[in-house]
Amino acid sequence: MKFLTVIASFLVFITELNAQDTIRYTSFEGDSLSWKGAGIDSGSVLDTFSVLIGDTTSGYDDVPFRQRIASGKRSWQVNDNQDTILFEPVVTTGYDSIGLKIRFTGTSLNRGQGLDQNDSILIFVAIDTNRFSSMPNMTITGSNNAQWGYDADSVLTSRADSFIQYNPPFGATDTLNTSSTAILYFKTGTNIIKLKILVANNQNKEVWNVDNIVLLGKKNRKLALNNYSWSIEPMPFRVVIHWHDEEPICDRRTVQRSRDGLKFLDLYTVDCKDFEGKNVNYSDENPLDGWSYYRIRDIDKGGSILLSDLKPVYRKPENIFKLYPTTAVSNLTIHSISSLDHEYILINSAGTTLKKGLILNHSENKLIVSDLSAGMYRILILSGGHWTYLPFIKI
Repeated sequence: MKFLTVIASFLVFITELNAQDTIRYTSFEGDSLSWKGAGIDSGSVLDTFSVLIGDTTSGYDDVPFRQRIASGKRSWQVNDNQDTILFEPVVTTGYDSIGLKIRFTGTSLNRGQGLDQNDSILIFVAIDTNRFSSMPNMTITGSNNAQWGYDADSVLTSRADSFIQYNPPFGATDTLNTSSTAILYFKTGTNIIKLKILVANNQNKEVWNVDNIVLLGKKNRKLALNNYSWSIEPMPFRVVIHWHDEEPICDRRTVQRSRDGLKFLDLYTVDCKDFEGKNVNYSDENPLDGWSYYRIRDIDKGGSILLSDLKPVYRKPENIFKLYPTTAVSNLTIHSISSLDHEYILINSAGTTLKKGLILNHSENKLIVSDLSAGMYRILILSGGHWTYLPFIKI
């Protein structure tokens, strides 16, 4: 009876999911509205979103036939390789019944070859202020050269705060008992969702295909939102907030910033009558490293509070730290415009750590390198969850 109850709850959730609002979506077509992400290479986040522009190969000669792309012209295809995408965090405040839906197939260029247990799709999610677990929340593997397409109609469903592993039936080729859809659903009250997907296989005749990743939720219509337009413009050394309101209904307006999307700091407060009918700009001259979140908070004449939606901003590490000279004899300077102090490590070309120290915020940090032998070195700084690499040559 308990098993039947769980299955029933999954069916209710899937039914609700079909009527949800789209929060974020990507089909790897590379359009500007896609859910943004960054490729990860050797543990560092690359400054590019090009990894979200998928491959156009249809799989015309695959088994099964033409099952690499679920819709559109592209999908994320991994062949004899390992690729990872770290997606930008998504603010989900104001949504209920949130679900993450991912389509996937395992195809082969050879009828006798396919996806095995060593081939995997690892899905990691982190909720609110939590970090990614070392264990994937969902593991999908092959099984004895399994091959299947998007018409596989079994749905793999689990809670996002649990861990589940899925293997298709042994050497599966039928569609009735094999899954091409994975759904993770999130608890009520989730404010921020972070997603990372790692795809790996080890044969040049087998291909993992991932397409149509969509984050869905039912918008809470009771959430009070302001009726004005506002936007954010990230710049190298500051973040500019713009808004326009012809007839503000507020008494006071405050721009707020948060590191985690939960606790907010007041940055700027203005009387609403001072900006009526105007284009207003506020510049945050000390933005946070990595990801941060902005919102606008209004208080009307009766004391009621209205909150805007949240807008995430990612500050690129290369705009935070500058090293000079890049060819040094005895001293280096690391210029930091970070709002925080950071630890650094200095490594040689073999990856051996030679020095450690502290980089103070908003300062010129001097580093003595006269004791180093001639050669190539790098300074590594962990900022906003990502490594910044500053190379230099000692002569």
